[in-house]
Amino acid sequence: MAASGARSVTEAEAARDRAADLIHRGRYDEGLTALNAVVATGDPDEAPRALRNIGVLKEDVHGDAEGARSAFEAAIAWNHPLHSQGARVNLAQLLEKEGDRAGAALLFREVIDSDHPVESPRARTLLGAANSTVRPPPFGRLTCSRNPTTW
Repeated sequence: MAASGARSVTEAEAARDRAADLIHRGRYDEGLTALNAVVATGDPDEAPRALRNIGVLKEDVHGDAEGARSAFEAAIAWNHPLHSQGARVNLAQLLEKEGDRAGAALLFREVIDSDHPVESPRARTLLGAANSTVRPPPFGRLTCSRNPTTW
């Protein structure tokens, strides 16, 4: 810990911050490279978050559904208390877009059953929307922020 009492920034956090800056400036390919650097650190908090963001970028920016699916599944496999449930919601949204409503509903229900304070209500809303013709506004999907309350 530094003399000022501030915690030092880890390599993974620094790479995450670089990725967030690049993504927010619209430099998506460079942001994707920076997110892969975060994953390469193996940091147990930052790697699953980065994988979730990689999935979002691959799906939303590059139109790469298979790449997105792989990234979401890898984030889920980390079994991180926050980011794995979020990646599960993202994967459910992807499955729904691809027409796999049953697979999406199963994932949404798993997240709902987890009672996760953020992702469970989000999954409940999205599951309700999946069973309706009216769509809710899109939720923020990128989770590069350092402030967990903005996820």
